[in-house]
Amino acid sequence: MIMKTSNTFFPSLKIFFYFLWRDIYVHGKKFYDNFINYALIYPLIYAISFVYLQASIYFTDNNVFMGTLIFVGTIMLPMMVLTYDITFGLLFDLEQDRFIDYQIVLLSPRLVLLERIIFATLFSFVLTLPYFPVAKILLGTRLDLSAISWPALLVTLLVGSLCFASYQLLAACILKSNQIRTFWSRVNGLFITFGGFWIPLETMAKYSAILGICAQANPVLYVTEGVRQAILKSPLFFSTSYCIVVLLGMSTIFTILSWYFFKKRTDHV
Repeated sequence: MIMKTSNTFFPSLKIFFYFLWRDIYVHGKKFYDNFINYALIYPLIYAISFVYLQASIYFTDNNVFMGTLIFVGTIMLPMMVLTYDITFGLLFDLEQDRFIDYQIVLLSPRLVLLERIIFATLFSFVLTLPYFPVAKILLGTRLDLSAISWPALLVTLLVGSLCFASYQLLAACILKSNQIRTFWSRVNGLFITFGGFWIPLETMAKYSAILGICAQANPVLYVTEGVRQAILKSPLFFSTSYCIVVLLGMSTIFTILSWYFFKKRTDHV
């Protein structure tokens, strides 16, 4: 039994990393463009919009803290877009080329999906790493990173990318291509709006206790709360450890549901 397990484990592991390397090669061709867009242009646009303009216009007192608070929440948008770009390739493949059929012959379908999630996670994580250093260079003292915990921030970004990747892969296993626009406007748009992109949970809960409770079912919220806590260290936000645990739990649920709906859609053995 042990011998049989080892005989299947190592070949599967080799194929798993082959598929991972293939994705790195294919998407690596677009790495430069993605780096310019998400590591440089996104922080530049949001820095000007939220820190230089909106914080100065809306907040006459303590506008450095408020500008930082608002700007920090913007990190989730490039994470959302980057993981979408990778995971929804599965949806288009299911409806067109069906390269996935070849993959699941060579490797367990669950491992094929897991490889997509891992690659999308790493893809998003690497491209969002420069986000705050670039913003600090652009903004100087107008962005307050004096209390930042870099280890907490990096772990939150990694686990947040994992959660977004597994969530959007689940959507790719369920949806059809003509439903993508509806998905972004009705699901992702809702998650972004009530996920702390502009307004943290504390403010939402003060306005409406029911809204505050409902918002806690939103995976995006735990990314923005965790990142804000890692950077600002304030009792206004959830602890980073709590956010990481919730994000890992949600990632596990999304991954298991992806396996279920993928099997239902492809009827694989």
